[in-house]
Amino acid sequence: EEELLVVVADDDFQYLPTWLESLLAGHLLFPESAIALRGWRIREDLRYGAPSVGDLPHPDGVWGSFPAVERYVIRGTNIVEPYRVGVATGVNGILLRPSFFGSEIFDAPSPDHLSVDDIWYSGNLASKSIERWIVPFIGSGNRDRDVGNHLGQAQTVIDSKLKASNRARANQMAIEYFAEVWERGDGESLWWTKGSVPKLRGLLPFRHWFSEHIILWLYSFRWIRNLSGNWEFNY
Repeated sequence: EEELLVVVADDDFQYLPTWLESLLAGHLLFPESAIALRGWRIREDLRYGAPSVGDLPHPDGVWGSFPAVERYVIRGTNIVEPYRVGVATGVNGILLRPSFFGSEIFDAPSPDHLSVDDIWYSGNLASKSIERWIVPFIGSGNRDRDVGNHLGQAQTVIDSKLKASNRARANQMAIEYFAEVWERGDGESLWWTKGSVPKLRGLLPFRHWFSEHIILWLYSFRWIRNLSGNWEFNY
């Protein structure tokens, strides 16, 4: 008997018509993997998030003084070929087989680990060598190049339940919990690196170059940094 599939979705997100079709198309390519439309690779130092521009050297107005910080979070609307990740994020949807998980999915060391579900279930999948893939979205996405529209709310229910100081800290705890299982892949390191960015669609390579060079050059001016504060180049 063929196993049913489970699709995870956010209840505060209005998805575009080709959203489910995109996930199913990815499943046909990788039937034994988790399929998603948004995700990111784990950093080798196990820190959560992309390197902060504020951590880089601060010369004033010198071209190239801020090394480019590549795109960290990858969306299916921005890529032309599948991209393997460490963490698949549920906000844009994930397609899974129920058999991917056992009772250990509920065996967390603290409620905070369960509350950051993207990392928790991705780590459990990694422990079983089940790959997570971001696949291209069928269509162009909305005007923000996303798979739908977030309905928006000031704070989620999960945020109010977190025992750690904040969500970022809980994410960090969960990443470190699975330190021994984040896989490297066959012949290719799956750690996030500057060169691990996939091929982008259409005009995105130019936009990517602009954001990683012109904007960073502007940010090298101290007076701009003082006005704008610290930036995180997460996309």
